[in-house]
Amino acid sequence: MASRHPALVVASRHGIPVHSRTGDITDGEADRLIHVIRRDRLAGYMATAIAEGAVAAPADFAAAVVDAWHNQLIAAVDLERLLIGVARALDGAGVEWRLTKGPALAHLDFPDPSLRTFGDVDVLIHPDSWDRAVAALAGIGWTRDALEVSPGFDGRFGKGVTLTNTDSLEVDLHRRLAIGRFGLRLDTRALFEGGDEFVLAGRRIPALSGPNRLLHGCFHAALGGWRELRAFRDVAQLMLVSEVDWQQTIATAERFKVQAVVASALIETWDRLELELHHDALTWARGQRIGRLDAHALGVFAREEPFRMQAMTALPVLVGRGALRYAWDLGLKPGRRGRR
Repeated sequence: MASRHPALVVASRHGIPVHSRTGDITDGEADRLIHVIRRDRLAGYMATAIAEGAVAAPADFAAAVVDAWHNQLIAAVDLERLLIGVARALDGAGVEWRLTKGPALAHLDFPDPSLRTFGDVDVLIHPDSWDRAVAALAGIGWTRDALEVSPGFDGRFGKGVTLTNTDSLEVDLHRRLAIGRFGLRLDTRALFEGGDEFVLAGRRIPALSGPNRLLHGCFHAALGGWRELRAFRDVAQLMLVSEVDWQQTIATAERFKVQAVVASALIETWDRLELELHHDALTWARGQRIGRLDAHALGVFAREEPFRMQAMTALPVLVGRGALRYAWDLGLKPGRRGRR
């Protein structure tokens, strides 16, 4: 697997205060690895690792990495411009929201934001603001790329909706952090208890608090599609560079019975980035006893099984809370046309 290549691991962990490692890239590997770097948006990490001597690579490969990074930064600037318009519309409609994932991490958790590039904008919407948020963005030209499974499904069960504009740029509005078992267990109202912020182009941008950014990072690392090295770097960055209050993350996870997600993400982060470092959070993670249903659900996501298989992991959680309606909608409605 290309993402396991030692040089990619070295680059993805470069800048984290762990034992130094080096890696080499040969001419025969260059084409395959530059594809992964572009796809997984690792160019900033790799370019820095090459410049600082942690990775040895052919000159033409190094130049291709810098070119990829340049293109990713242009895309990120376009998305930040887009974010300003989204923020203006949401604030104008009185929506309670928090920026999360890529741009929030870049500005709040990386000393150099340019290292953490991103390909879309992710916004968590307070459940009570959901309808207003969708309407506010529709009012400035954003359209959803998938029909709602059934009327009211998004509010009752869904993860969220992807909106696109006329430039084919994306904004992901999140109602929950994931589909399926763990997304429905976690009441996202709790994630609006406090928060951080930063200023972009003179506008205040609200973001999740550090512990909640870590919680979302763990959800993405354990449950997200394309669980590439960048997702595990995010977890490590929050733990070992930002040094967020991970005990608060665990307390929230235990409160909503999603600690299996956090434990799984921490263990896999240490494994995928080959971190030779003791940490009390890892000791906690390795000491967790993950139940059969939680383990099954984690496996469904780790294998990146189809949407409905992931969504159906929620059925035991929904017994007495609409399980029949949920199964009916997912099993008999037409297939989705995009991501949820």
